[in-house]
Amino acid sequence: MADEHVKQKDEVWEILREGLRRKILYRDEERNLECHITECSPNFVSPPHSHKDDEWVYILKGNMRDETGEYKEGEFIVNKKGSEHTVYVGSEGCTLLIFSSGFPY
Repeated sequence: MADEHVKQKDEVWEILREGLRRKILYRDEERNLECHITECSPNFVSPPHSHKDDEWVYILKGNMRDETGEYKEGEFIVNKKGSEHTVYVGSEGCTLLIFSSGFPY
């Protein structure tokens, strides 16, 4: 049996900036870990940013690219601590499942 159960309707979307929102599914303050869903609008471009710690990204829907390559639905990406990039989202938009440490946003 699960120790915690998060019902989707219980979580709210947080607007990070125009064209980018996330829904935190779980945050473990003690271990500095977070799991969230991020939605990017079609043709969204993130400002260049770096990661305070590792970030694991699974693309649920859509596609995106950065300086290291192009990624589509069903692919898994690891952004290592200290890595820097700019994200360019495709014309369909993009939905991501993200696990991170260091709360990069």
